[in-house]
Formats: sequence, C-alpha cells, structure tokens
Amino acid sequence: MGLFSKLAEKAEKMAAQALGGGGGAGQQPQQQYGQQQYGQQPYGQQQQYGQQHQGGYAPPQVYQQQQAPQQQYHPGFGQAPPQPSAPQYQAPTAYSPNPPQQQAPVQGRKKAVLVGISYVGTRAHLRGTLNDVECIKYCLINRFGFPESQIVVLRDDVQHPDFYPTKANIFRAIQWLMTDLQFGDSLFFHFSGHGSQLRDPTGMEADGYDETILPVDHATAGQIRDTG
Repeated sequence: MGLFSKLAEKAEKMAAQALGGGGGAGQQPQQQYGQQQYGQQPYGQQQQYGQQHQGGYAPPQVYQQQQAPQQQYHPGFGQAPPQPSAPQYQAPTAYSPNPPQQQAPVQGRKKAVLVGISYVGTRAHLRGTLNDVECIKYCLINRFGFPESQIVVLRDDVQHPDFYPTKANIFRAIQWLMTDLQFGDSLFFHFSGHGSQLRDPTGMEADGYDETILPVDHATAGQIRDTG
C-alpha cells in the first residue's frame, strides 16, 4: 500500500470518529449537547416562565399578583376601615358664618365739649372761631342727635367763670367728658383757636416738637400739649 493510500485511510477513520461513528473522547460532548434540548431540564423546571399560551407567553405568577387591582391602603392588614357616615371635610366656620341676627342698636349717651377762642384785644385776634362753635353745636344737635344739655361750650365772649376757656376750665370740661363712660357712648371734642408747638423734652416726637393748643390764659398758665 502506498503512502497516499495510508493517509487516505487514516483520514477516513478520523472523520468517522468525528461524526459519531466510533467511541472515545468525542462521543461524550455530543451526547451532552443532544440532551440539553429547549424546554427540558434544567430549563424544564421553569415551565411557568416558558409555557406557551394563545397570544404569547403567560407572565409568571409573581407578576400576575402585582397586576391585580390595588386596594386602598388602610391599617389592620386586610380589615376594611369603617365607612364614614358624613364627609370628613367641613368648611371652617369663619368662612360660613351663621346668618347675622338683627340686633337693636346700642343707644349710648352723647356728650360734647366745644371750645372757641377769638383772643379778642390781642395781636393774635381771630375772627370766625366763635361762629365755628355755633355751627358745630347746631350740627351735633340737628344732625347727630346730641342733646343740648350734654354739650358744654367754652368761649371767651362770656362772663361766667366756669365757661371761660382757661386752661383749667378746658381740663375740667375734658374730665367731665371722659367720666362714667359706658359701652356705646359717643364723645366729641372741638377746638377753634390758635395752635403751636413746643420742644419735646422726652424725645418721643419724631420731629422733636409737641403740638399744642393755646387757652385764653396761655401767657400765664401755659399751653396745652398733645401729651397732656
């Protein structure tokens, strides 16, 4: 037999062994590969994952549980909360007040002090201050219902010492105005005369000055400050 024939025979034997025609080391890998078919073990244990249904593959069971309709969260692990008999939210009472009840208006007392100073006989003489007092008095009586007996008028054209607009009489009239106050009372104070300013000794005023009114005896008794 020639060299060429021997090589051809050897090649046939090697080919036969590779194609499964003989035993040896090449047979075992071929059997292992043939046993692992799709859908069998170890993949056969996952039949739920690969089980085929009409329309495709069914999702695994754990996914089916997640896709179930979600219930509202409530404590108690399965115990449904009691159903409220009325809406839980109610509008604040401040936004829906009760209808107002008609109440009788409070009829308090009405008191007034009117001061008019013309400073007659001085360089500071004023015209019209006494007329202002008369006009205000008429308005209070006829427009706002003040009783004339509850209006004290101080003016410097009268001779009565209690109704002359001195500093002491003005303070006395204000004290009468503020005495025995009750709920619903109406108080009114009017002054027609000169006003001025004095330096503020306390430092409370932003501009450093107190506003004042001048009683008829301001030259001797002093001015009346807005701080008292």
